[in-house]
Parts: sequence; structure tokens; C-alpha cells
Amino acid sequence: MSSHVDVLLRGPNGREAMVQCILESGELPLVVDAEVLRELGIRRTGDWRVIAPTGEVHRRRTGRATVAVSGHTARTRVVFGEPADACLVGAQALADLHLQVHPTRHELIALEAN
Repeated sequence: MSSHVDVLLRGPNGREAMVQCILESGELPLVVDAEVLRELGIRRTGDWRVIAPTGEVHRRRTGRATVAVSGHTARTRVVFGEPADACLVGAQALADLHLQVHPTRHELIALEAN
């Protein structure tokens, strides 16, 4: 069962974009269509490598963006997704937002402060 969440992205050029992404409990950053990130003025500053279930290695460029999800805002790493890539919000991005996916309800909940 996959759940979706609305993600507001803000770029350094002042532009904003709302995208709907799949919640992913795996150790992924935020993956967004590269064209959306370019329109927001997000700069490519790094690389991300993931090994697909087939064993194939995929490389994508990364940057940093301000994102807002469910009333939580943070700067986080974003991956410049290619056309075949799904828009995903993974655990790395959620941790930056102090959020996590509830293990049985598959919905976002706030991380409790210590």
C-alpha cells in the first residue's frame, strides 16, 4: 500500500512548486522531476548513486531545497529525477522534516522530541 503526500518546494529564485510524491520508508532522499527543480533555480551540487533490484547502478545529480510537508519545513537534499523516476519522499528527507511514516497506518507522524 503506497501513500501520497503533497510537497511544497521553494527555490532560491523565490518560485514555489507543489508536487505529489509517494511516501517511501526506505533510506531515500526526496526525488523530484529534474525539470521542476531547474525551474525553481535549484543548483546541482552533488551525486547520488542507487543500485536497482536488477543490480544496475543509477546515478542522479543532487542539490538542496527548502521543502514543506504537513506543516513541517526544512532544507533537505533533493535528487534530480529523470522522466522514468517516481516522485518519492524517503526517510532521509522525512528525518530532516522531523517526520516519519507510521509503520502500520502508512501515514506521516511527527518524530517525538527527546
